[in-house]
Amino acid sequence: MIQRLIIIEIKSEQTAVALKNATMQTLFTRGLKNEPQKETEIGPMPESWERLPISALGKIVTGNTPPTKDQANYTAGKIPFVAPGDIEHGFKIEKTEKFITDQGLNYSRPITAGTTCFVCIGSTIGKVGYVTSAICATNQQINSILPNDRFDPLFTFYLMIFWADHVRKQASPSTVPILSKGLFEQIEIVTTTNLDEQLEIAAILNVIDRKINLHRKKRAVLDDLFKVLLHKLMTGEIRVSDLDLSAITDRTPIH
Repeated sequence: MIQRLIIIEIKSEQTAVALKNATMQTLFTRGLKNEPQKETEIGPMPESWERLPISALGKIVTGNTPPTKDQANYTAGKIPFVAPGDIEHGFKIEKTEKFITDQGLNYSRPITAGTTCFVCIGSTIGKVGYVTSAICATNQQINSILPNDRFDPLFTFYLMIFWADHVRKQASPSTVPILSKGLFEQIEIVTTTNLDEQLEIAAILNVIDRKINLHRKKRAVLDDLFKVLLHKLMTGEIRVSDLDLSAITDRTPIH
């Protein structure tokens, strides 16, 4: 029964992700009003939207790693230190493997909540994440966008997710692909500069993201429950006949 519920949550999450991708495709090529398109070298765009370099979105910051030889930069640190492995493409950055201290932060370049992080070096180049911590820092593989007052932070995040593949393809061809800060800043994307439109687009996509996260959390709870019950069954602590799963049974899949 629990496995069936897990499958339902997996399928519901997949459906929500597909909806998000389709919605982004429509919003970032047609706009909110499904307006006529005009063709550009980088793809179709709504007639009222503009081609702008990434630098127009805000301040671009390249991360820096505090010296690891001095453990005072890390020991008992509470400031999240973001590396590419901490970023799941297209999602908010919920946790980091490493933390730094105030001393370590002096060696880094602080970024704040609402910043969009873009991996610009290595095999995972093109991953996009969104900072939720009040303050944090990143390593040198990440370029971050601190939006200016012309661009809504959450809209900027979704915009960069949509353009991630285009941006990634501009990396220098080498064994280790690299997008330098200078090149990253110059890459052109298509965007609306209408703040009201940005806010509405961000709100629409954020609703879908909340649905995705809900299914993920429910699946995680069910996974944990399944592991606990399996362990107790294998050790003889409980028997199958003892189980009453009626409280968590839902015969109707969530769409």
